[in-house]
Amino acid sequence: MDPYTVLGISTDADDEAIRQAYLRAVRIHTPERDPKRFRLIARAYESIKSEDARVAWLLKPEEVEMDGPVQLLRAYATDAARQPLDFDSMKSFLRSLA
Repeated sequence: MDPYTVLGISTDADDEAIRQAYLRAVRIHTPERDPKRFRLIARAYESIKSEDARVAWLLKPEEVEMDGPVQLLRAYATDAARQPLDFDSMKSFLRSLA
């Protein structure tokens, strides 16, 4: 699941744009009318709602629990198919550890 595609936004969207896209989507796909789509939208929003969540999703795009940065780095290191992060994403992640 690509949360950006689910919410219909670009990958460089900021927190407010992500929030607005989420609110727009849940108005259309209410839990009463479309419960599966609503759950998908809610999961997508939770995956990328903050900068920390977006970095976690970049490191491991599956369902990521924010248990700590060391666990995230270990999960990233064990997946050989994953591409390295670009400089700005890695810099943001490392600053969040400080």
